[in-house]
Amino acid sequence: MNLDSALLEILACPACKSPLAVDDPASELVCTNPECALAYPVRDDIPVLLVDEARDPKAVAGDDAAAAGSDSDEPAGAAEPGGSGSGDATAAGDAAAEGDAGTSAAGDQAGSGDRGGNSDRSTNA
Repeated sequence: MNLDSALLEILACPACKSPLAVDDPASELVCTNPECALAYPVRDDIPVLLVDEARDPKAVAGDDAAAAGSDSDEPAGAAEPGGSGSGDATAAGDAAAEGDAGTSAAGDQAGSGDRGGNSDRSTNA
């Protein structure tokens, strides 16, 4: 990583405002606050200081355990293919149908507007 030392002095963790430390092997800037400890990626020598892009070293171990638990939970897996997925598809279908109706109505308005628009153009020309 090639970051300007003056830049590193003024950069702070967006989440907690603590100083950041350079982790060259991981190409990250790591928050020095142990309660926060977010690790921000550095891509092409540009620090990406977005909390959404940061890696949380504390949550990685917790996420692995939670992911393993969620895979074995049948109710959570059963809910996805069940009614919730089809309900979402129905809602999307209803929205699409409304969008089609709106498009045709807009098309009718545009058509009548074109007729009026053509006569306006001929009188203006």
